[in-house]
Amino acid sequence: MLFTVFSSKYELDGELEDIDPTLLVSNPTISFEKNSLPVLTTSRFYSNRREAGSIVTETPAIWLDFDGTVDIWTACSNIDKLNTNFFAYTTMSHTKEVNKFRIVIPCLYLKPGYYSMFVKYFGLKQKLEFDPSSAQAGRVYFTPATQDPDNYIFVTVNSKTDLDVRSIMDVTNLNTRVSKPVLKENLTLGSLDLACMALARTRENRNNLLYNLAFKYALSDISRATIKWDLREAAMKSGLTQKEAESTIRSAIAKADVTTKGTNKKFQI
Repeated sequence: MLFTVFSSKYELDGELEDIDPTLLVSNPTISFEKNSLPVLTTSRFYSNRREAGSIVTETPAIWLDFDGTVDIWTACSNIDKLNTNFFAYTTMSHTKEVNKFRIVIPCLYLKPGYYSMFVKYFGLKQKLEFDPSSAQAGRVYFTPATQDPDNYIFVTVNSKTDLDVRSIMDVTNLNTRVSKPVLKENLTLGSLDLACMALARTRENRNNLLYNLAFKYALSDISRATIKWDLREAAMKSGLTQKEAESTIRSAIAKADVTTKGTNKKFQI
């Protein structure tokens, strides 16, 4: 399986490496300081670099972080019912009382443009409560490590097929184009994820850009919950406060509701 590997969480340039997931999770590093560990992801970045605003060009797997909401065996049993390949391992803060772990599911037909939407929908459909940051396609993760080898748990299933996202969610009409975001007030982007990347790295006219994006996507078929969550997180990364971001998004959605009042009209993004 191909991973993009960075020597540390501070390193921006990654190397593509072919790593056997079973070997990866079955040989955790014994460490008491995770910040010194390499980080990795199955996602690919534009120019293999993950600076702010870098485009994710491929997302061949979903990464789900669990922080004590369920035990690892229950979560893995749930995933195993899908008859798909996956691997899981406990993270450094895992204890027997509070299970903290990560599940990685290789996927077919998963595109960066709807990675976030799919992960959120997958969680709802499978009734899995994982960390909301799992919906970010560009995250990187510390390599498997533990302070207590006797308390470390890993699971691998690699004799089945990778998860076909089309069996979970209809992605037929979703825009999958990946391109460099253009920072303009009248921004036109097919992907909400890409729009959020553009918003997160802008420092001027943030409120105007946020308002225009919220209004634009409120006129689409994307769920309001997804729009509010993703744009708020991106706006806060750009420097706006949570209160400022939520107020601007609320105003834009209200304007969109007035625009479409009395009609069933939705606009193609």
